[in-house]
Amino acid sequence: MKPFLVLVALALAVAGCGSDEAFDDVVAVEGDATADADFEPEPEPEPTEPEPEPTEAEPTEAEPAEEADDAAGDDDALAIGETGTVGDYEVTVTAFVADATEEVLAFNEFNDPPGNGVYATMTFDVVYLGEGEGNPGMDLTGKLVIDAVQHADFECLAVVENDAVVEAPTLEQGGQASDLAFCFDHPGVDDDTRFFMEETISLDDERAYWAVLD
Repeated sequence: MKPFLVLVALALAVAGCGSDEAFDDVVAVEGDATADADFEPEPEPEPTEPEPEPTEAEPTEAEPAEEADDAAGDDDALAIGETGTVGDYEVTVTAFVADATEEVLAFNEFNDPPGNGVYATMTFDVVYLGEGEGNPGMDLTGKLVIDAVQHADFECLAVVENDAVVEAPTLEQGGQASDLAFCFDHPGVDDDTRFFMEETISLDDERAYWAVLD
């Protein structure tokens, strides 16, 4: 009996070993299948369109620069006695004396001789058209242009008769003032001398010209 029992035991042992190996093979196959199921391939990148090559910008024609305003203003110059508009004022130049040195020195004994050579005077009338109040002696500035140099009335330190800086009244809308005067200290006028009046403080650069030498 013993040899028979030994053979049975060996057969069971071999059968057991074979079933374990088979089980391991089944588990390994299932694991590989699961791994294959979980694996997702990376999506292929979408094709991109090639960037267009830069092209040279077509040259554009430069716009012609605006012509500067006529610096002289002679074409629109008013004659003595005519009226122009300067800011909130209607201004009428009534007289211009290119060399008034003797009259200016005689008017006030404290007036010094002109530093540039000659005193000139210009008289004018105004009508105030603005709102509120205005003072033409402060609001307006007269200038002589000689050899491309501007000589403003406020640069003249002499006091003259009816001096606008001192004598001009404060005006309300519609108010008028007459025979106001500006003084100029200048080297002497010539054929190219220009005269204009403008607002003392303004962003518009509005001017009116008079042909003072005609």
